[in-house]
Amino acid sequence: MAIESLFERRVPLWLWGLSLLCFGVVYVLHAQTATEGMDTTGYVYAAEQLARGQLPRYCNDYNELIGPYFTYYAFSANPNVPGPCRFYSYPIGFPLLLAGARWLTGHPQAVYYVVPLLALWGLVGVFVLGWLLFESLWGGLWAALWLGTAPTYI
Repeated sequence: MAIESLFERRVPLWLWGLSLLCFGVVYVLHAQTATEGMDTTGYVYAAEQLARGQLPRYCNDYNELIGPYFTYYAFSANPNVPGPCRFYSYPIGFPLLLAGARWLTGHPQAVYYVVPLLALWGLVGVFVLGWLLFESLWGGLWAALWLGTAPTYI
């Protein structure tokens, strides 16, 4: 079964596009754009610095006076450099994805939509893969449903 036949039968392509647009508008209008923890805040802060073309670091004068207690968890590295700055110590790939969204759109809230968009692309990809492997619309729907309801994917 060719991938072109995925949209030729039963549902026209414009209806797929219209439904995705409607779901996207509803999602954007009801999305909560706030960080929930120290790791997430560190990712977003590093992404904002990378989008501005700076190295990801966090500086606070209290770090030099009292100790590294006034920084995000993601900024715990200090390679024997005296001063109040802590450097980003997590893998840089995810903040680079977030920074790319921030840089491309120019909107500071864009970083909060990267993960849901990647999840949506993953669900669509699994749906197409299930459709092609099982040669059935139901195979694709079940594959996407199983992935979409998995606690580790949500």
